[in-house]
Amino acid sequence: MVALLVTCIYLLLAGVHVYWALGGRLGKHAAVPRLPRKASAGATVLRLVGLFKRITGSSFAWLDTRVYSPLCLTLSAGLAYVAILPP
Repeated sequence: MVALLVTCIYLLLAGVHVYWALGGRLGKHAAVPRLPRKASAGATVLRLVGLFKRITGSSFAWLDTRVYSPLCLTLSAGLAYVAILPP
């Protein structure tokens, strides 16, 4: 059951990425981290995403904290569960 759920989530995410690759725009602004105008141009990606991000206040930062990071942790746990437990 866990394997099926993880697979469905990955297929859904793949579909969204294909939609964007074909030119879709819906939700794209919230899926790409952006530097605020006042931030220095030398900020690295590590300061923009994940649990240790320093730049907040954008729609991406909000979604990264509440959706993207928890989803990544959940998918990782699901994959570990499927990989470790015997069929």
